[in-house]
Amino acid sequence: MSPLRTNRIWQIAYPIVVYYLMYHCLNLLMAALFRGRLDPLWCLGIASAVTGVILYRIYRQLPVVKNTDRPDQKTICRILLAIAGIVALGILLNIIISNTGLAEISEGYKESNQTLFSGDTLTKILVNCMIIPATEEIVYRGIVCGQMDLWYGSKISVPVSALLFGIMHFNMVQFLYAFLMGLALGYVYSKYKKLWVPFAAHGLTNLVVVIATVL
Repeated sequence: MSPLRTNRIWQIAYPIVVYYLMYHCLNLLMAALFRGRLDPLWCLGIASAVTGVILYRIYRQLPVVKNTDRPDQKTICRILLAIAGIVALGILLNIIISNTGLAEISEGYKESNQTLFSGDTLTKILVNCMIIPATEEIVYRGIVCGQMDLWYGSKISVPVSALLFGIMHFNMVQFLYAFLMGLALGYVYSKYKKLWVPFAAHGLTNLVVVIATVL
């Protein structure tokens, strides 16, 4: 394997390792320090926020596709339509999961949901719709998809980043959901090359889900 290819693999791999270790270790530490005094979702949110700051610094230093130009009105309309489409996809996938019994066959999915939907409504919105989506988009769209798009193009960067996004959820139900959503999120990032686009789509999708659970 050539040094160039080895370096490319390392530039993608090490931020994912940093993300995984920091995120989970900090979450475990917070849970141990504040056992019974802090909701599990707050522990997850704090761990994600700290990890996100570190990963954003890494993202800023890596060679990734970026578009710093201000979009014109037509492009903004297209972006908004793309975001709406991803939100609609997320709603559809959640409906399918809720009405097909998929959620019942995965203990990992149940455990994950118990944490993600603990706490009050404000906590759910802050963590699930802002903090976690921001960190995940930095890692999977910004760092993984952003670098691979620069090197290999969107035909490789989008499905690979979506696959990693799904795998890192560690249960089959969330893998399927995250993989399909990751394809859509990766596509809009690759197309518009602006990290806020998949972040907005990801956060709004989660917001609709959170609102649906509290109504």
